[in-house]
Amino acid sequence: MIVKKQRGALCRNLLLKRGNDLERINMKTRIIGMMVIFLMIIFIHPMTSFETDFTFDDVSEKDWYYADVQKACESDFMEGFEDDTFRPEIRMTYAQIVKIASGLKQSYTEEKILIKEDDPHWYDGYVDYAREHDIIVKDYPWNAPATRADFAEILVNSLMDSTILPQNMIEKGMIPDVPADHEQASSIYKLYRAGVMTGSNAEGNFYPDKTIQRCEVAAVLTRIIDETVRKDITMVFAREPQESISRTASIREGVKIPVLLYHGVSNRVWGLDYLFVSPNNMRQQLQWLKDNGYETVFFSDLTHLSDYQKPILLTFDDGYDGNYTNLFPLLQEYNMKATIFVVSDEIGNEHRMDKYQLREMSDSGLVSIQSHTKSHVWLDTLNKQQLIKECQESRTTIGEITGELPYAISYPEGRHNALSDSVVKDYYSLGVLDRNGPWISNRKTRYQITRTIIPREFTIEQFVTAVKK
Repeated sequence: MIVKKQRGALCRNLLLKRGNDLERINMKTRIIGMMVIFLMIIFIHPMTSFETDFTFDDVSEKDWYYADVQKACESDFMEGFEDDTFRPEIRMTYAQIVKIASGLKQSYTEEKILIKEDDPHWYDGYVDYAREHDIIVKDYPWNAPATRADFAEILVNSLMDSTILPQNMIEKGMIPDVPADHEQASSIYKLYRAGVMTGSNAEGNFYPDKTIQRCEVAAVLTRIIDETVRKDITMVFAREPQESISRTASIREGVKIPVLLYHGVSNRVWGLDYLFVSPNNMRQQLQWLKDNGYETVFFSDLTHLSDYQKPILLTFDDGYDGNYTNLFPLLQEYNMKATIFVVSDEIGNEHRMDKYQLREMSDSGLVSIQSHTKSHVWLDTLNKQQLIKECQESRTTIGEITGELPYAISYPEGRHNALSDSVVKDYYSLGVLDRNGPWISNRKTRYQITRTIIPREFTIEQFVTAVKK
């Protein structure tokens, strides 16, 4: 059998320390720290003891999971049986999964898991602990084999977000058998992005309804404990990202719609000051809209305007990072929608949002990410091939990040001409200008949607006047 008392405690402490430290240090520092920890483990516990302690009769060095079983057992999150076997191919039950998840959570909180001798079932204490710490939110058939999807959800609920940070660009919709609206999609994609789970075949299929073996759980636990063995994954879309509104969709005509134009939401400004509305002013404006019965909508909602009494569109150009740090929390607080037009070449650059922030906002259902071209060049200065490049590459990049192909484009500084209009129509359903709002809905002007600029210096009275214009 494996000797694991002191070593298991050490691994738990290291896991707790890593979760706390990751809240404070950047990626480079974290990697260096993990290397130091790994070297410490080697020096404190020589490899010779590993070799002599590992004696499961049914796990040999030739098995793909040999090192994983060893690591999972040495960390005390799994154990063998009394007959010196591990039984790697046995299916894990919900009760066994909850026990492991409770142990992971306990390694962070250091709270005791109360096991009572008079409990009717051996797992009752673990189930109670899991309920108390929101690891599980419903009952399962505890003695039945757990599905892979349920395992993923229970596991993620037991972990600190800082211990499973994304290292792979796996967009929603890329896993062939886990659509974006799958009940456990959030947990499954989080584990793929962190390199903790990788799929069961070359295509990356997850098989969410299949059960999971002990050796597979050991492999997952090893990747949680040791970041250095996490997997780099490259995937492509199993299907083309969906377009939210077609280029032939009908739009109800004659409806006056305020389409407000913002850029940044920040107390700090750079470049042109008037582009940056302060968070306090943004809050006041959202509060006024709420108090006066306005309903924020997306451009895709233009196809069913009859559902809204007082529709209004909030749009933000350029993709500044303040849209994530300052605007997004306000949208969540007020449950309001906004459309952000991003320059795809600028994603991740200084003062701009990165792809993970864009994806998080898109996934929330409160933010629609649309195109502000590839490089923010004036469209009326380009030839046809250059226009195609600006439209096509921006559309593809955004679609790969959000899982939804953008259907609207904001012309940089409102500049366009007949040639650019003809190319834009091949890639987008709507075109947006930068001034002269409000817009009166009309199919003939769907590529010249006018907006009303909201500058930094606007008082709430000026804002009200602009909305009611």
